Amino acid sequence: MMKRRLPSLVGVFLCLCLLVGACGSLAEAAQQPQAGNATRTIMLYDCGADLETRYGLATWNLYQILESEIPADINVVVLTGGAREWHPEPEYLEGADVVSPHQENQVWLCSGKNADNAVNGHGKMTLLAGLPSELEHAFLSDPQALLGFINYAAAAYPAQMYDLILWNHGGGPVLGYGVDDRDPDGRTMSVGAIAKAIKESTVKHFDIIDFDACLMSSVEIAATLAECADYLILSPETEPGFGQEYVTVMNALAQDSGMNGFALGKIVVDALVAFYEDEESIGYGMDGTLAVIDTRHFRERLLPLITEMARIMDRELTTVGEHSKLLNFEDELRSQAATYEYSDATLLDLGNFAEHLGMCISEIENLSDDDVYEFEALRNNYTETAGALQAVLADQDGSGDEVIYAAATAGMTRPAKTSVAFARDENGMPRQTETFSPSGLSLFFAPTDGTTMDYMVAVDEMCEAVED
Repeated sequence: MMKRRLPSLVGVFLCLCLLVGACGSLAEAAQQPQAGNATRTIMLYDCGADLETRYGLATWNLYQILESEIPADINVVVLTGGAREWHPEPEYLEGADVVSPHQENQVWLCSGKNADNAVNGHGKMTLLAGLPSELEHAFLSDPQALLGFINYAAAAYPAQMYDLILWNHGGGPVLGYGVDDRDPDGRTMSVGAIAKAIKESTVKHFDIIDFDACLMSSVEIAATLAECADYLILSPETEPGFGQEYVTVMNALAQDSGMNGFALGKIVVDALVAFYEDEESIGYGMDGTLAVIDTRHFRERLLPLITEMARIMDRELTTVGEHSKLLNFEDELRSQAATYEYSDATLLDLGNFAEHLGMCISEIENLSDDDVYEFEALRNNYTETAGALQAVLADQDGSGDEVIYAAATAGMTRPAKTSVAFARDENGMPRQTETFSPSGLSLFFAPTDGTTMDYMVAVDEMCEAVED
């Protein structure tokens, strides 16, 4: 019931370096279409997949929206599709008795419990007309369906700000997003294709893009979508099937419909953690983590450090060791083996990986007296860059500009993978530690795996989307 799909060392980091380098030179933002009277239009691309067909989980999240308050200056427009069967009760619907009776796609406008048409403590989904026929019958794993929905919603409900929620399975930078349960080929939408669809749309640039899906908070995905939104809400881990918690978020918007996207993202993040840690919640005991990323600060402050880390690794992996006369790769492999990894083992936690890279000294041989301090401090060629990267992730570099806000349930804190593990204290000195927690961003790393070639193909498409 998780919202995910199962899926040469130097080449991986060269690909990443190309991607983040391209992203770093992007323009600040694309021009938005003319604003309407509404403060914001929230577009929910609700590709139900087996999560809806078998479990009714998309319906469960829709009920949350309808049972919250929705202010008059916010439009919540939902495209339903991608499932063989939908489960909303007729009293939640207006203009139809069922959703997708013939497995076609439909578009709806949501009202909250404070609306004139509310009954029994909830609003309704009102069926809208005018959906283009090609969109009505498209697989929602097709990027043209995403493009068509964005254009339809923006034209029908113009606003000062636009948010996009992508609800479905997620597969990280390699597999991308979106499985349509009606598609016999089980195709997904690549991250590069998502970026191209958004850039070709009339909106071009969202205030928030929120993936209510698994494994999408990776450096590669954030770099690709950084010019498509001011803020990204993503999970580096598998999400429980109940997904994000919408009542708290919608009620917060009812109090301030135009709130800053980063502030709203923090509410989304904290609401998810609270939902799965609440003993009275249906999701109690399930584990999850979520992050909101400020894309401008991400490009300006984090991407240069990731690029430098990739360049150091390129030098290390192609330079003969001073003592062993072999290539220097042991530190990188040991760091990978010790790092906090997510359910997809090719996705390592960015902060934890950088921490291990900056403290690993396997390649130092025949220590002399002059080397003793280096050994005791656990310093190497990565240390300075790794420390700066971690400081940015933790907002401890003194800039006051947050790049990322992440939170996780207690169960996401995991034991160290080695019997003796180190982390740095606030003074930069190494200390032993027993546990590590997620930083909110992952990084693809697979030394030898068929997935590596798939990754390179995916990154090449992401690079094309960024350059376009």
